[in-house]
Amino acid sequence: MPHPRGAPGARPWRTFLAAALLAGAVALAAAVPAAPASAETRLDPPSARALAIRLARDGQLLAARAIALALLERDPGDVTALIVLSRVERDLGAHRAAAAAGRRAFRLAGNGQDRFAAALATAQALSSDGRRTEAQLWLRRAAHAAPDEQARRIAIRDFRYVRARNPLSVQLSFGLTPSDNVNGGPTSTTLVIGGFEFVNPDAVPLPGVIASAGADLGYTLDISPATALRAGLALSATAVALGPEARRKVPSARGSDYGDSEVAVSLGLSHSLSGGRLRLGLQAEAGREWSGGVPFMDAARLSASADLALGPATRAGVRVEVERQDRLDHALRSADVLTFGSRLVHALPRGGALEVDLAFGRTDSRSAAIAQRSVRLGLGWTLAQPVAGAETTLITRLELRDYDRPLFAADPREDIGTDLGIRMVFRELDVMGFVPRVQIDARRNRSSVALYDTRSLSLHLGIQSSF
Repeated sequence: MPHPRGAPGARPWRTFLAAALLAGAVALAAAVPAAPASAETRLDPPSARALAIRLARDGQLLAARAIALALLERDPGDVTALIVLSRVERDLGAHRAAAAAGRRAFRLAGNGQDRFAAALATAQALSSDGRRTEAQLWLRRAAHAAPDEQARRIAIRDFRYVRARNPLSVQLSFGLTPSDNVNGGPTSTTLVIGGFEFVNPDAVPLPGVIASAGADLGYTLDISPATALRAGLALSATAVALGPEARRKVPSARGSDYGDSEVAVSLGLSHSLSGGRLRLGLQAEAGREWSGGVPFMDAARLSASADLALGPATRAGVRVEVERQDRLDHALRSADVLTFGSRLVHALPRGGALEVDLAFGRTDSRSAAIAQRSVRLGLGWTLAQPVAGAETTLITRLELRDYDRPLFAADPREDIGTDLGIRMVFRELDVMGFVPRVQIDARRNRSSVALYDTRSLSLHLGIQSSF
């Protein structure tokens, strides 16, 4: 990685001292048995950089360090010398000094190759020092600065290696969702009960924008090579801004009435069998939800799951979950929920993938608006070829809900919910391993009770990790 730099304007005594140090360093390298016997005692800076790189690669760390320090005495901004120093200090066990040299090299680097090498050296020093979360950030920088695809693959490979050994995981999510129905309003303001007609002019769909943010923090403790214990904390929140049309329809409506938030803690145990082909999981979770800034529900969940590789291209999973929901707004609507779900993912021979999920649910509650049985079928098809430069997935879902007891009608309520969506991930617009995601969803719920007949169209803009 030659990176010639001069030192114009240096004081004569400083230049003489740097030359003496460089000569001494080269003499030290020549004195090492593994070094070439004909090593010169004086080298110009490009040759000295090349020698330092070669010595570091051959494991002659003290000699490489001496040359790097001599070069930096001559020019404190010598990026190549800083990168060599970072790698050598790391191999010598001086991890903090190695990270400091790498950071400085990254700040001074002027081209992709040097920035990539500096970020990679910094990440390796931080990982060796046990600071794996910081190392992951620097590996994202390395991937972003990679001068070619091979270098990027190296950074991604190292990122996955560090992530697999990092007990702390952090996942962040952000999104903006313009929607024509942020409040889930019905399609009709009229409700007929026992032959009498009731009109609620405020029960209308309101257009607006939903802003969302979330964080999922986890800490994993490896009990054995096949068993791990994970503690988690999940936070999420949405804020709603209503448009002018919404304020015209319902002047008293406020966006803060429709925002929500949630906090949940979890503890999970996972175990792998058959060399990782089968993964078993057990998780307990408890949390609270707020709606419009007011406590809405406390929930506790217990789930068990199994995930099995059926072949090199196919993976299947099943999940059973029991949940207790204690409603804080209306105690009558508290419920016990049992859900059984299954999922199949298959990579298609010509590229792309097909995903199928099927779920059955049973909800017991004293409220006729809550107690129900449900079945949901979802299909996802990731296309083999990009569309408009984006990885594209087509999504469809069908959900049937049968309620136990009549409400606002002579017969029990029946709902048919349908979702159609398209998700596009623009992997070419990668910034530090994050890529933009766009999803369009059209939802329709047909209900035997007009109050619950809804439709909505929304556009979700977000970001996700590309590796």
